[in-house]
Amino acid sequence: MRFIVFGFLIFALMGCEADMLNSEFNPTLKRSSDMPSTGLSAPLSVIQEELDSPYQTVQDNQGDVRTVEDLSDENDFEAVSSRQTIESDAQRLEQNRSTYRVIEPTDLPIRSETGQPNIVEYALRTTNALRASLYKRGPFASERLTLVNCNQFESASKAQEAFLSKGGPKWDRLGLDPDGDGFACTWDPTPFRLARSGG
Repeated sequence: MRFIVFGFLIFALMGCEADMLNSEFNPTLKRSSDMPSTGLSAPLSVIQEELDSPYQTVQDNQGDVRTVEDLSDENDFEAVSSRQTIESDAQRLEQNRSTYRVIEPTDLPIRSETGQPNIVEYALRTTNALRASLYKRGPFASERLTLVNCNQFESASKAQEAFLSKGGPKWDRLGLDPDGDGFACTWDPTPFRLARSGG
């Protein structure tokens, strides 16, 4: 008997749910009379509004009131020529030139006392190319081992400083220069040399 009552209640609830879907539950959504009742709400109507006028006025930096259309007429020769002349262009260029400041290059700054070798000075003293072997390395020097050793430093510059402070370039006690060119890991003296030569 309980199962019959329980089944009847479920059937009644399903009927109520269908009635709620078919009813006009939301008064703002009106169902069209010619659409069949599917339980789905009818599409909303679209409200059309006029767009803002393209001739809105704005105030520029000089305080002049101009329309939006005037702000994008730089490619219009007639519009620009009515506002600018050759003389005003020359005056504006001269004013821009007077504000420029040329900074002449100076000598490299002296490094403060840090206890580490000056790698900039070292780069400028050397002339050999990368991977040009100048110094003998032991039989255990290898690219693979060097990669492991180089990963212990936060940058190639730090590795070069450590390499020079431990007897480099002649000695490679840290295993950072397997090819014997005097440059540890991926450190490259070329940028410093180019800066000095102006190239």
